Amino acid sequence: RFYGLGISRFRLRDGRDRRLSAGPGALHHDFFGLKADGSFVIGEYDLLEEISSDLVQACGGRGVILQDGQPYDISYTEGGDDLGVNVHPRTAVGFRENGDLLIVVADGRQSGYSVGMNLVDLAQVFKSLGAVSALNLDGGGSSTFVTKNADGSLSVKNKTSNSGGALRAVGDCLILTAA
Repeated sequence: RFYGLGISRFRLRDGRDRRLSAGPGALHHDFFGLKADGSFVIGEYDLLEEISSDLVQACGGRGVILQDGQPYDISYTEGGDDLGVNVHPRTAVGFRENGDLLIVVADGRQSGYSVGMNLVDLAQVFKSLGAVSALNLDGGGSSTFVTKNADGSLSVKNKTSNSGGALRAVGDCLILTAA
């Protein structure tokens, strides 16, 4: 089963809408969701309004970066917002036409190790993985990939950009569990 928690504006859990904050602006109310038929969907806020009754889980994000297998409008430079142009640590989700789920976490802000990625580069990574759709979720020090080991312990699989690799306390996350 897929569990999603809101990352920017809203969350949808077990088919129930639970509004969060007003979010960063109407242009960036994008989402990743799981439909009742088991398929994934990524889109902008107007699509969410249209199909919300078909979704069982969803989380918000900031920027559709790949749509129909092609890079989407991903610069986000209007109003002086250079988040899409500049390199940063990134967390993103996408899926292939066959339904395979893809999650990419890119480190950054660490000279000599990783500078990060801009959204154009991130879209190209998803395209190279065969994704048909992808969404930028969060970035910066929040970009952390954790897995559960066979013994039940948790392991951080990337090198966060926080001071000394410390984990950042965040209020929202995307959690995937076995069905």
